[in-house]
Amino acid sequence: MTTTSAHVARSSNHPVITVDGGRVTNRTDTLAGEEPLQIMAAGPAQDPIEVAVTMRTPGHEDELAIGFLITEGLAAPSDIDRVTLYHKIRKYELQ
Repeated sequence: MTTTSAHVARSSNHPVITVDGGRVTNRTDTLAGEEPLQIMAAGPAQDPIEVAVTMRTPGHEDELAIGFLITEGLAAPSDIDRVTLYHKIRKYELQ
């Protein structure tokens, strides 16, 4: 199996209010960004079909797509020949 992965960490700082035992505090916190990931799969000589769209924190998209297919019972590890990441639209095609 060959994989191509691009990790793009995205986060942003936002003001938050915390409450602890009646004590209120204003501070800034770093929040991880989430983006949708479309997972597609295809068998030999088949066109890819959409399997799922999931929200995730960017990074390790190939592992996420493979793990999703395996845990959902849609593929076995030996079924996966390659993973392709389409960077512009962050779409995976597994064959």
